[in-house]
Amino acid sequence: MPSIVLTWIFKPGPPPLSPKRPNNIAVALPENTSLYLGNYNRMAVSPDGADIVYLAIAEGIPRLFLKKAGRFETNELAGTEDARAPFFSPDGRWIGFVNQQTREIYKVLVDGGKPLKITSFNGGLGSATWAPDNTIIFRDDGVFKRIPESGGEPTILLKTKRAGEQPQFPHMLPDGETMLFTVVPSDGALNSHRLAIYRFGDDDYRVILDEEGYNGAYSSTGHILYGRSDRLMGVPFDLKTLAVTGVPAPVLDNVQTNSQTGSMSYALSKEGTIIYVPGTGADSDLSVFNVDLSGKTTDFLDLKKRFRLARYSPDGKYVGFVINEENNSNIWMYRIEGDILNQLTFYKRWASTGFEWSPDSKTIAYATTAEDSSNSIYLRKIDGTGTAKKIYTSPLKTTLYVEDWSPDGNMLVLQQIGEFTRSDLFVYSFRDNSIRPYLVTPAHEWEPNFSPNGNWIVYVSSESGGSREVYVRPYPESSGGMWKISSGGGDRALWSPDGKKIYYRSFNRSRNEMYSVDVTSGDVFSKGNPKRIFKGDYFFSGGRRFDIHPDGDRFIMLQNFHVNQQAQKIFVIQNFSEELKRLVPGGKP
Repeated sequence: MPSIVLTWIFKPGPPPLSPKRPNNIAVALPENTSLYLGNYNRMAVSPDGADIVYLAIAEGIPRLFLKKAGRFETNELAGTEDARAPFFSPDGRWIGFVNQQTREIYKVLVDGGKPLKITSFNGGLGSATWAPDNTIIFRDDGVFKRIPESGGEPTILLKTKRAGEQPQFPHMLPDGETMLFTVVPSDGALNSHRLAIYRFGDDDYRVILDEEGYNGAYSSTGHILYGRSDRLMGVPFDLKTLAVTGVPAPVLDNVQTNSQTGSMSYALSKEGTIIYVPGTGADSDLSVFNVDLSGKTTDFLDLKKRFRLARYSPDGKYVGFVINEENNSNIWMYRIEGDILNQLTFYKRWASTGFEWSPDSKTIAYATTAEDSSNSIYLRKIDGTGTAKKIYTSPLKTTLYVEDWSPDGNMLVLQQIGEFTRSDLFVYSFRDNSIRPYLVTPAHEWEPNFSPNGNWIVYVSSESGGSREVYVRPYPESSGGMWKISSGGGDRALWSPDGKKIYYRSFNRSRNEMYSVDVTSGDVFSKGNPKRIFKGDYFFSGGRRFDIHPDGDRFIMLQNFHVNQQAQKIFVIQNFSEELKRLVPGGKP
């Protein structure tokens, strides 16, 4: 039988696939919107790199916009007004976000629908991440807490080691058991922020990189990305040992960064797509204008800074500002006669968010945690003599705001998260250094102001069912009646100096319109109907930043003086992982 010889003929297979080249795309914002450039992270990309969600301001209010892959249009996510810090669920079906106004965390389907509340939180700068075990990790009261994504009672997950330090920017690693985050120092200095990791169940966390670093994210290439100044850095990282294994190197320059908090305009997907916004800083300079009652503007101050707030002294001789510089936020005094601007407080952190004038224009009152890490009220003479005098320390850990000083000089009206984890109103008495509740309800109450005769308080509340409206109640007791001032939504309310009008910003209309309501505010209160008086881009998130002159004929307003058109686009780099391998060798996926 003849033998059979089988011969295999090997043919060369197809050549190995070349690494996919990075693909750059620019996503333009919808018309009449602008990117939100505040203190919070403001964009996220789905794990598969297909969907982008970001914060943009439309009609004066930040809300979430979604750009889905394969679609030309970008859509607003309904019900996300005042959203901050968006983040995706691990399966990409949900978007979580923080509402800093109501101090609540929500989730909303990528396909749309009504946002669902997950939990409330007490205060502080919110940030969150979604773990693979369907829990949400978020920052609250200076610690990380954990809660099921369906809601329930949160539990404390992690505290920092030293007094005054706080955790921020949680980010889950692929093992589902380890979290990357930023340790914020007690002085808030950005160059002292450090990256740390924490494995669930461990007694402690550890810092992994002894250099300025914040806002970290893990790449499947075996790298960690993080911020340093306005640059995005990369460093090799071993998931098994949870240790840095190489030398950091820059991967993207000129990434928009908030110089106070370290929030950045970038996000990285699991599959290697990065999105970012270029820009040297996210906290932009503002100009100061006079705006008359018809909306006509004139220059007030030939200076552009990161103004956060402006308040006239009762005698009209000064304007007090809160100004941000680098990592610091302080109160400055501008004497109109003589054109002199002097710094009044010198805190080394973001510590002064607001203040109020005494009726005699000689003193200001403000709340800060900078002096002793407590929520305390201080008095400071505006001529700079002496030192700040502490008059009250709150037993609560939540942020305290001094909102107004009574015309008789005897009271301060305050805002703070209270018993119902809602923002409530309190009154501090100089007579006996005591504090008492003025208005404590299950709703939120904000921005209280005394009427010029001290008989009434105007404030903003969600008591109508969620939408904020402007109301008036009598003082000293709030139970003597309630009058709704706004119609269809309103906030940022203040009295005219003669007590005959209340001004407020429209909330549910275009949100950059000023309205007025004629009122009588003697022993009996009555009101007319709201009237639109002007429209303008003077309304920012974060409370009432403008004021009315004691003469009642004009406002002092802040306005962005320049918009970087490049910053109105989101840049997308697909297959960025290949570029990362080239720029930072040594990663081990």
